[in-house]
Amino acid sequence: MINLLNKHNGFGVLPLVAWPRGSLFTLLFIGLMGIAATPSLANDRPTSDQWDGLWFECEFAGKQAPPADGCAMLDDDGFLFDGNRVTYMKMLNSPETDACKKQRAGQCFQASMPQITVKEERKGKAEFTDTTIGLKFLGCTQIFHTTAMDDFIEAKPDQDRCFWAGKKHFYLRQYQGDVEVQ
Repeated sequence: MINLLNKHNGFGVLPLVAWPRGSLFTLLFIGLMGIAATPSLANDRPTSDQWDGLWFECEFAGKQAPPADGCAMLDDDGFLFDGNRVTYMKMLNSPETDACKKQRAGQCFQASMPQITVKEERKGKAEFTDTTIGLKFLGCTQIFHTTAMDDFIEAKPDQDRCFWAGKKHFYLRQYQGDVEVQ
């Protein structure tokens, strides 16, 4: 196992980019993970390195509705952004047994966990602007518009969508704890 710490602020960071295995939803989620700027950067002009870090979707977000828990619980699928690279990451050591959607054991975790273990999967590319992120997959770059909320980001797909993108809004939170890569 390798333990990597982010050079900017001490939280774990891993190499980026990856397409999740399986469903189109997971693929779209991967694309959306990299779309948001941190809430503290919402009014600034972020550069790609300001998006660096490990991001997870809020577990209890709706298809187009923010999470009722303020994004305190995160899904186990995440994305690592590093410059213009994105890597799909899978959280492996969730202690949750029935607190996740549909009571699926191990498929979510508290955002406040001090340390997590992840597995690196597929990699890809991302393009950043002041308020958007573009995820390139299968020859098409999908643009997502980002809005800072309290402790998380909303990433909405542009109306001009790639064939692989849906209408789902993604609600993402940057993980702030230590990250161990397996």
